[in-house]
Amino acid sequence: MYNDQKTPKIKLEVEIVLNSGNRFIGFIFTTPQGRVSDLFNDERHFLPIELSDGRTMMVRKSAIEQAAPLAEGQPATKAQDPYDLLDIPTDIDHKSLRHHYLSIIKECHPDRLQSHGLPTPIVKFANRYSARVNDAYRRICRERGWSESGDGS
Repeated sequence: MYNDQKTPKIKLEVEIVLNSGNRFIGFIFTTPQGRVSDLFNDERHFLPIELSDGRTMMVRKSAIEQAAPLAEGQPATKAQDPYDLLDIPTDIDHKSLRHHYLSIIKECHPDRLQSHGLPTPIVKFANRYSARVNDAYRRICRERGWSESGDGS
């Protein structure tokens, strides 16, 4: 007999690192007893990932180098407001946003912190924080139709 009940899913916030080196924050869905690794070992070639702005994209599993849950075993909360995360006013202009974004990334970039010999947990935290900052910057640029490169378009 056909069972039309859906399996309950939980939404996990993860940082995805692609083979290209690009990083982004997204949400994946798994069963309450499931693990992130189970999603990468099933028969599907693509994985649906919900972005923080609500869009969903399909990512080829072979293009993913790393996927790390941001809150291990905890359901994700609503994505943080990008303006709050970057501590900027909502009426900021493109040039000021780009300058502020670059100054934050320069201060917290994991490669920079690792070169100072900081402990691994701090570098891992910096990785997660950098991914959140990148995500917030991209969300604001997309929302306003601005280029992420800072060329003013």
